[in-house]
Amino acid sequence: MGLIQGYNFPNELYYSKKHIWVKVDSNESVTFGLTDFAIKNADEVVLIELFQKEGSQIQCDKPFGALDSAKGTNILYSPFSGTIEKRNRKVMMDALVVSNAPYTIGWCIKLTPTNPTSFEEELTGLMKGDTPEFIEWITNEIKRISKAD
Repeated sequence: MGLIQGYNFPNELYYSKKHIWVKVDSNESVTFGLTDFAIKNADEVVLIELFQKEGSQIQCDKPFGALDSAKGTNILYSPFSGTIEKRNRKVMMDALVVSNAPYTIGWCIKLTPTNPTSFEEELTGLMKGDTPEFIEWITNEIKRISKAD
């Protein structure tokens, strides 16, 4: 697991600039959720809402849920277009699940991408956790957030 300034970022995952992690399960399925950075900076997560139900279509860069915390509400944006296979009801019932284990039992959505072409295009829009591009970006995000506090 990659540790950057106290935040965990597993190297094998992909990351969006909206602080969503993505695990490619196969070309037919992806799982995604909130990064450790997003959770820790939300400050006391109260509720995770996942808007659409299983079987619903969602679009890349469109809202799939919301995180309510002591700091307010943050809209969560999908890193992929596709059909929702499964929502993690555990995180909707208990926000501590995502706070305590964001990369394992705290996942949010399992999705079947719309088609192979859009899957590849959307995947190239993400950053792999062990790349210099990601490390530079997240380091700048950490600086930006620390200045805002």
